[in-house]
Amino acid sequence: MIDNVMQLTQKYANKWRDEPEVLWFVYLSAEVGELAEALIGKHEHSADWELAQIAAICLNWLEMRASARNASDKSPGCGAASCSSDRI
Repeated sequence: MIDNVMQLTQKYANKWRDEPEVLWFVYLSAEVGELAEALIGKHEHSADWELAQIAAICLNWLEMRASARNASDKSPGCGAASCSSDRI
């Protein structure tokens, strides 16, 4: 199953990269809704497939956020406190 997640992560690596984060949340929420439908047998895909989709979205979203954070940390005039305040 982890292989499926990694394949999906690669497949979708750049799909939404330039979209605002609110859209990432919308896409993630849609997949969670599909997972709920799969769990009650009312969706064309299995719950495992939907969970893999959710995991791939989350991994890509985290990567996008890390890349954006790294880019802003390297910007001229960026102090450590002002550019890294939302780090995990």
